[in-house]
Amino acid sequence: MNLLYVDVPAALAAWTWLALGIILAWAARRARWEHLAACNLTRVWHGAIVAVILLWSLKARLNDGFTFHLLGMAGIALVLGLPLALISAALAIFVVAVMQQAPVSQLAIAWLTLGFVPIVTLDTLRRTVERYLPPNFFIYTFVIAFACTAVSVLAATLASLAAWSVVGERDLGELAAVYLPIVIQMGFGEALLTGMLLTIFVVYKPHWVATFDDARYLRKRPPSP
Repeated sequence: MNLLYVDVPAALAAWTWLALGIILAWAARRARWEHLAACNLTRVWHGAIVAVILLWSLKARLNDGFTFHLLGMAGIALVLGLPLALISAALAIFVVAVMQQAPVSQLAIAWLTLGFVPIVTLDTLRRTVERYLPPNFFIYTFVIAFACTAVSVLAATLASLAAWSVVGERDLGELAAVYLPIVIQMGFGEALLTGMLLTIFVVYKPHWVATFDDARYLRKRPPSP
């Protein structure tokens, strides 16, 4: 559910913009800008933003205002890392809002539900998997890149539906019953796409993926006796 196209009360919009400003200030301080420049990864960053813009532009919109499309947030969270992914999501959503002549005042709530929530969910799940599961290449591709992406899309959907129910004064249970089946299918598609792309990246361009550590996932094990 894209809240760029739903009327948001001024008070709620103000609070979401305040949250956006605080979070992005933290992200700007934590982002590894020097690593981005030193490793010549600026084009990867720009490419990730353009990819999100394209995904958000390929959308379908129903008569009641429900808009669904691939998010791309899990992918940029894995490629760029948490702080830079949050900043990139805000930039991409701003460009989409301007291109589609959506009210920019509602950008913050759209970013919080469809940017912040899936990115933080993905990053939290990734850290949990890295802590409790063995450092295996297939754990990264199938569990982190595929399964965790699907969960992050579900979290973003629930967050946006909850916000929509508050803004539009509609029952959350009814909204979930109608739209979750659609989003589950979209989530599987996004998980499959993200898993495939991340597998290609870590095989051919592992230095592009900030969350992939060669020493952890591809370390050589001593031969068995």
